[in-house]
Formats: sequence, C-alpha cells, structure tokens
Amino acid sequence: ERTYFVGKLIYSSILGAIIYPVVVFWTWGGGWITEAGFVDFAGSTIVHMTGGIVALVGAHALGPRAGREWGRPPEASNLAIASLGTFILWVGWYGFNVGSTLGASDVNQLGLVAVNTTLAAAAGALGAMFLKHWLTGGWNMSFILNGSLAGLVGITAGCAFVTPIGAVVVGLLSGAVLVYSMRFVESMKIDDAVGAFSVHGACGAFGTIMIGIIGSSALGAPSLLDGGSLDLLGAQVVGVVGVAVWVGVTSYIMFRVLNGMDVLHVDPEADRIGIDAYEHHASVWPNVLPLRESDEEG
Repeated sequence: ERTYFVGKLIYSSILGAIIYPVVVFWTWGGGWITEAGFVDFAGSTIVHMTGGIVALVGAHALGPRAGREWGRPPEASNLAIASLGTFILWVGWYGFNVGSTLGASDVNQLGLVAVNTTLAAAAGALGAMFLKHWLTGGWNMSFILNGSLAGLVGITAGCAFVTPIGAVVVGLLSGAVLVYSMRFVESMKIDDAVGAFSVHGACGAFGTIMIGIIGSSALGAPSLLDGGSLDLLGAQVVGVVGVAVWVGVTSYIMFRVLNGMDVLHVDPEADRIGIDAYEHHASVWPNVLPLRESDEEG
C-alpha cells in the first residue's frame, strides 16, 4: 500500500535473484554456515527471518503511514478476512514443513513434523493471547491470529528436531516473542503495518536458536538440555547472525538506492485513496473507497 508498483517489482527481483540465493547457498547449499553445524529444517531463518528483516528495513525506509499515532497501532480493517487468511496459511504450512521431509526415508518423521507444526501453532496463539491479556486486560483477536503464525514460524526450523513437548514450548515462547517484538518495533517508531518482522524475523531467529537449547539428541539435534554441548547452540547463533547481517546490509543498500530513484514511497494522494485505485485504477470495494479524481471525473 505504500510503495509504487515499479518499486515492488525492483525490490522483489533483487531479493529473489541476489539476497535470498546467497542465504540458501550458505545454508541448504552446503555453504559455510552449514559447515559450522547449523540446521534449519524448513526455513525459520532461511525463509522467514530473511523476509522479516527485509520487511523491517523496508518499513524504516518508507516511513510511517499518514496520520500514524505511535503507541496506538491501527486496528485490523477486517478480522473475518484476516482469520480466513490465517487458517489458509496454517493449512498450507503442512505442505511447507511436511513437504520438506519428502527426501526422508523414515515415514515416522512425517507424522512428527505434522504434529509439531500443529502443536506449535496452537501454542503460539495461546501464548500471545494470554500474554497480551496480562499486559492490557483484553483478548486481542489480531494477536491471537498473529500468535498462531508466530508459532508456525518458530517451529519451522526445528519441526523435525524437537519432541512434541518441545514444539509446545517453542510455540508458547514464540507467542511471547511476537508480543514484545511488536512493542519494541512500535517504540522505535517503525510502521510495520502487519507485524512482518515480529512474526517472521524475530520468531524465525528465536525458533532457530531454540534447536540448540531443546533439540532432541535422538532426532539428530544434541542440544544443551539433552546431553549435548554448546556446539549446536553456537552454530545456530552463528547462522542467525550471519544471515541477519547479510540480509540487513544488502536490503538497507537496496532501499536507499530505491529511495534515491524515487520509486519507493507513493504520493500523499495514493496514501489517501490506496495504491490500487491510484496506480491500477481499481478497487476491491469501488463503491466504498474513493477513486482518483480523474477516475471520478471520467
């Protein structure tokens, strides 16, 4: 909603052609991070944290929406659609996580990954819900929905390396990470409209590191609390930091250049009527949302 269509095409292309492939090469491609002992089964860091950091840097480069009040984030515009979207993502996550086991010879691993995915999502929703209630006294539906996504992101790295109890722990704590991360981003006056960094960036990093703390030795992750040493935990931290530095620096340069090209932040008029009406001359609700003055005259 805040960037020109051309800007979206440019930064999406750079992310997909340069930034993300380097992350994959360093990790799933057998690069230096993998050689250090780092594991990320389905992408908490490789996919989600990468996207979350790009989103945070992009939101900072764009600046806040017009009329944004700090300390009072805007309410969700349509919780029904948001709920539907969350459950579509939840169902799709089974393909994301379980699909990553297609090369596995142990059929039981498929079931473990599916169960851990389910438990973490539910626990994430509960963790965010109860913590938000404890902090504010309300049962916030937006945080419940984002909490389930936080749990899903958090377990993606370790869904094949932790026990079901471990998955519940990761999910609950990911819900808490979400709440406090969103508060931190708000305090920094960065307008992350959908909490992309908190859900994907912060929880992706957290879930990846948790493998080194509560991973199961029997599942190939000799963690600190299951008879292992600091080796795995250290490798996880190295991987998270390495990816974060690469993505943060390259995305910062990318958005600075795009800002200089004036293809990033839309005009105030686009902020007022929405980018769909402004650039694409269309709207999901044409009889409710305002159109461009030229469209109204025509």
